[in-house]
Formats: sequence, structure tokens, C-alpha cells
Amino acid sequence: KVIDVVDIVTKDDKETFEVEELVGKDAPFAYHINYKNHGFGKFKLDEKSLKAFGDNLISIEESMSRKQIYNIMYDMLKENYLSGAQLLDICKQQLVKETAVDVLTDVMRFVVPVVIKNYIPIEIYEKSHHDIFELFLSILASGSITDKSTEHLVMEAVFSSARNEDHIALLVNWYKTGFVHTIDGKKLDKVEVSKKHKHSIIQRIWSSENITLEEKQALLAQLEKQDQSD
Repeated sequence: KVIDVVDIVTKDDKETFEVEELVGKDAPFAYHINYKNHGFGKFKLDEKSLKAFGDNLISIEESMSRKQIYNIMYDMLKENYLSGAQLLDICKQQLVKETAVDVLTDVMRFVVPVVIKNYIPIEIYEKSHHDIFELFLSILASGSITDKSTEHLVMEAVFSSARNEDHIALLVNWYKTGFVHTIDGKKLDKVEVSKKHKHSIIQRIWSSENITLEEKQALLAQLEKQDQSD
């Protein structure tokens, strides 16, 4: 909850600014820098605010503000003020409760993939994909996503994060049955695998080293047959 808004005039030749309006006031839970996104420049969260948002970002009511804070943290990552592992941990902790389409779109399509690809140490690269796959699948299974466009977005994020053979085998099951099942076998009755989804899944299937070429060709032939019949 925003308790006060203070306007600050920034300058090109200064990095920090004194705010006289805050002198003598109790320090807030966190500072929401560039609130409403009216400023132009690069912004940096202080350590206290970063910790607060890392633990409770989902508590901010306005989705635009949550999206903006993710983008500030992403800029901090590029400037080496925040590590890839730190930002990924924040995403994993906060996205599980996120339902806003604009936030999910931004973080799932742009922030998480770039963080894993460019800012995660090689020794935890595979684990990061593993954790993100299971996070996105848990969001689907939670039932918090109620509209089809957001559901499609999360599904595509699941497909793109499938990197190990166990996860690809799960996608093969979805491909064959037309339904989504969780890792423990629970069927998600309200989530169906569309033909568009199958095109995405087949790409992941072809990256598998465990599935034989003959099996891949047979699965692809099924999709081609469906394409021709529509």
C-alpha cells in the first residue's frame, strides 16, 4: 500500500538526490522508486526495499507497479547491482501467486528466459530450467489462471523451460493424450492441449536425446495428419 508520494526533479549530471520532504518522517516498509513510471532514467532499489519487494512484491495492488519493479530489478541485474540467481529466486517466490496478464507476460517471456540464458552460472543452469518448469506448471495447476489467453502464455512458458528428459517425457504424454497432467499424475481437467501447443511441444521433443528418431517422426506425422484434416 502506497502511504505517500513525493516528486523529485532529477538531473542528468547527478546520481543521488536529497529529499527534504522525508526528513523527520518514519522510514517506510520500502521505497517504490519511479512510482507510476513517470521518470526517465535508470533506477536502483536500496537494499531494504529490494528485500521487501523480494519477499512481498505480490502484495502491491497495482499490477503496473509490480511489473515496473521487476523491470527495475532487471536493469539492476544488467548493471551488476543484483545477481541472476537473486532475481530468479525473487521471480520463483512471487510468480506463484501472480495472476495479472501484463506481469506474467513481461516476466515469463522476457525476464526469466534472459536471466537463465545470460546471467545464471553454468553449474546451476539445468537446475534453474528444472525449477522454472515446475514453477510454471504449478501456476497452471493452482487454478488461479482463469482466462484462456493467460493460460496459453503460461503453457508456452512451460514448453520453453522443458530441458531435461523427464520433463520432455511429460510433454510427450500431454501431446498424446491432449490433456495436461502434473508430475505426480494429476489431470488438469480445465486445461487442454491445443494444436498450437502441439507444435510447440514437437520442437521440445526433437531436442530430446532419449526419444528415437523413429518415435519423433511418428509423433510429427500425427501432427501433420491433424493439420491436413483441419
